[in-house]
Amino acid sequence: MKDIPIPDPSPLARRGDGVWLSWLGSLTTNADAALACALTYESMSPSARERLIRALEEDAPSLAVSRMAVVAPFLAVEQDPARRARLGAVAGADTSQGGRPRLAWRGQGSWVVIAQPLYSGFVHAFLCDVDEARGIRAVFYEPFLHETAVLDTLSARVPEVASFRACDPRGVIDELAHAILAARRDGSPLPEGTPVLVPLFEASIGAA
Repeated sequence: MKDIPIPDPSPLARRGDGVWLSWLGSLTTNADAALACALTYESMSPSARERLIRALEEDAPSLAVSRMAVVAPFLAVEQDPARRARLGAVAGADTSQGGRPRLAWRGQGSWVVIAQPLYSGFVHAFLCDVDEARGIRAVFYEPFLHETAVLDTLSARVPEVASFRACDPRGVIDELAHAILAARRDGSPLPEGTPVLVPLFEASIGAA
């Protein structure tokens, strides 16, 4: 993927220069720009994130494009509740959780993949090794992928994923829930990454 840096969002750099606004607009149509943006933002310090969010608050409302599409790459990797709320205000949307999972894949073994939509084909993706009777053995999380790249990306971790077939995400959600309950009942430990699955259950309950 080509490196597409985030332009300087400071007021002085933005004044009289269309580069910043053009770049914001590109996030709605250019998948490489959106993914590079998410990865770069994830590596930024808290103070740099604050400066960028202030620039978004000032300029995003004037764009003739979807504001949710503009802020979605930032939301995909931002975990701080206060900054998420500010990004949500820019987007004019509730950012507490993603949409109901609508894509899932599985093979012959215990690994499953499920994806939660963000916008325009981008998703959160989860790869889990599940034993419904004993618990979840492993969880891997990709916060920002295009849905067409999910299996190729996750197959780098578990090669068999490349041959997975689509399945009903509701069945995968139920399987994950049963596995978590089984582990709690037996006192078995869950992987450190298990908390990232919580939004999947919240979105499923909210859409029920």
